[in-house]
Amino acid sequence: MPPNFWSKVDAGDNGCWLWTALVGPIPSGLQLDHLCRTRHCVNPDHLEPVSQQENNRRGESRSSIRARQTECINGHPFDDENTAWVTQGKYRLRRCKACAAARARRYQRVK
Repeated sequence: MPPNFWSKVDAGDNGCWLWTALVGPIPSGLQLDHLCRTRHCVNPDHLEPVSQQENNRRGESRSSIRARQTECINGHPFDDENTAWVTQGKYRLRRCKACAAARARRYQRVK
């Protein structure tokens, strides 16, 4: 590593190397996934170039967590047969067909 590299790094106690300056080039079409989840870490062992879709899938955001779910809150599978896709504004959301049918039955009984 060039000597001026370390002048721009704060080596933390947890093994992360925190970058305090500008970032270098990243391969075209890819972005860095910070495996340690510390966004300004520059330890090469903590970084992996991945596609945006893969980086989003691995993320900790609410939408990333929901995208990884394989079943609804009632335990029905999110598979091709039981999943309906609904568009709300700019979002495309998954809906459980089994839960929707149960809601419809409850509504009909009350009505």
